[in-house]
Amino acid sequence: MPYILVHDGLMREFDFYAPPGWQHWVGEAWKRGRTGLPLVVALHGGAQDPLSFQEDWFFPRVWSLALDSDGNPGEPVAPGAARILANQFFVLYPYGMGWSTASLHTLAYALVEPAAIPNAPPGSDFGPLYRDARTIRAWNAGFGASSPLIDDISFIQAAADAMSNMLSQTLHKADDDLPEDLQRISPTSLFDIERRYLFGYSNGAMLGHRLVKEMPDHWAALWAMSGTCGGKPHVGVSSERESVVNLPEDGQYAVSLFAHHGDLDEIVPPGDWGEADFSYQTPQGPGGLFLTYALAGFDNALDYRPGLLPLSQASRGYRDYNRLSGESPFRRRPGVDGAGTARSKSWPDSADPNDANPTVVIYRDANLKHTGFTSSSGRYFREKDVWRFFGYHPRVRRPPQFSSPSSMNL
Repeated sequence: MPYILVHDGLMREFDFYAPPGWQHWVGEAWKRGRTGLPLVVALHGGAQDPLSFQEDWFFPRVWSLALDSDGNPGEPVAPGAARILANQFFVLYPYGMGWSTASLHTLAYALVEPAAIPNAPPGSDFGPLYRDARTIRAWNAGFGASSPLIDDISFIQAAADAMSNMLSQTLHKADDDLPEDLQRISPTSLFDIERRYLFGYSNGAMLGHRLVKEMPDHWAALWAMSGTCGGKPHVGVSSERESVVNLPEDGQYAVSLFAHHGDLDEIVPPGDWGEADFSYQTPQGPGGLFLTYALAGFDNALDYRPGLLPLSQASRGYRDYNRLSGESPFRRRPGVDGAGTARSKSWPDSADPNDANPTVVIYRDANLKHTGFTSSSGRYFREKDVWRFFGYHPRVRRPPQFSSPSSMNL
């Protein structure tokens, strides 16, 4: 059962996971000069069951991993061996606002009869309504998907604050090996302020970009999958004034980005590598049309899906914000159909995206669709890979801005 928080007059839900013995691990971090444990906020996709998302990306799996010879998450610790401090962190899974079940969403927005659930109870006669019971959710990334009246930014901050307050109230029950002054730290210090990370898929990746923009200096890194950094509230919008651009604008600290996308993605098209600013991509379904909202009170069956700012905009925006220069060559990477079928670019230019902090990485798979990587077959990124990236990228100050080459000698 998820946690429930009444926020902005609405009942909101979220799941939260703390590593077993978290009090001990907070104490160990304290001894090493850190206040609290890292926090990962994982954001599900639009029209997705949050529990299905967690099954695909369950970060608590990392807690039981040992370190390999390179100091990265490896295989599970040996039976009876202690876990590793480097792999202990808190995880927050917020729920977007819900409006339908998956079956009704398919019926209303695709105008097709959803497939029946196999092995239905004998004699049941629920029609299409029986096919599922879980509510699908969406986020307000500033355009499309969810109501513009929903404030997901402050909800996620409130959920994190609520859990930090709850944890702080239990510190007095911690093990005897905790430092005496640990119980006097402020509640907000239970989450390491240098190690707060965002992980988002699809609409969740879009919200991740918005969280980075609207909460400057808060997040250290974002892993965005099949997402976009902006778009239009309606495909007919032509004015830039009416567009949404969710890129970091100003702050003392850099934000590292790992953007993972598929070239076969028709739901959130990645665009070309070199798209010009504000060159929008509009998702197209079978036959090039969406009948979206035809049953939702509109006069005509029109395509109300927003145009999307392609992947290159996120790359350029984060590079500019982090003051990274140069041009990275294409590098062949493992893909869903075997070795060398994906390509990547990295800024700064490095074969290993963990060699520098901050960093911007674009990882594109020519054979990847919108959701293929979430299945157990053909999947090459897992929770430990995301955590490895996060582990190399705690919050750092933005590199200084030099007005001219001569100023570098001052």
